[in-house]
Amino acid sequence: VVDIRGIDSNFDAYLQYFIQEPNLFIMHYVKKVLFCLGFLEVIVPSYFWFPHWTFMWFGYLAHLFFLIHDKTKITLHEKTVHLFIFTYFVSLILIGQIENYGFRMLLPGNFFVLSFAFVTIDRQWLWWKNKNNQS
Repeated sequence: VVDIRGIDSNFDAYLQYFIQEPNLFIMHYVKKVLFCLGFLEVIVPSYFWFPHWTFMWFGYLAHLFFLIHDKTKITLHEKTVHLFIFTYFVSLILIGQIENYGFRMLLPGNFFVLSFAFVTIDRQWLWWKNKNNQS
C-alpha cells in the first residue's frame, strides 16, 4: 500500500512556493533549460558555456522544423527517439537535480540530439551542393 498523503503535501508546498515566489520559481526552470542548452555556468559557476551543445540543439530544432515544413513522413523508430529525447529532457528539467550531478545527467540524451543535428547538417550540405551545381 502506498501512502500518497506525503505526495499531496509536497505538491501543496510546491504550489505555495510558485504562488509566493513566481519569479524565483520560473527562473529556476529557465536556468535548467539554459543548462541543458549548453550554458552550464548559469547553475554551476565553475563550468563554462559549451557552444557545441548550443549548436547541437540548434541543429536538432532545425531538423524538427524541416520535418514539419516538408511534411516528411516520420518512421516509428524516429518517433521513438524523439519521444525519448522529449521525455528525458523534460523529466530532467522538471524533477532532476542537475545541480548535484552537473552535465553528466545530460550526456545520455545529448547523443541522440547530436545524431539528428548531424542529419540536418548532411541534409543542408546536400541541398547547398545541389543548389551550386544547378547555378
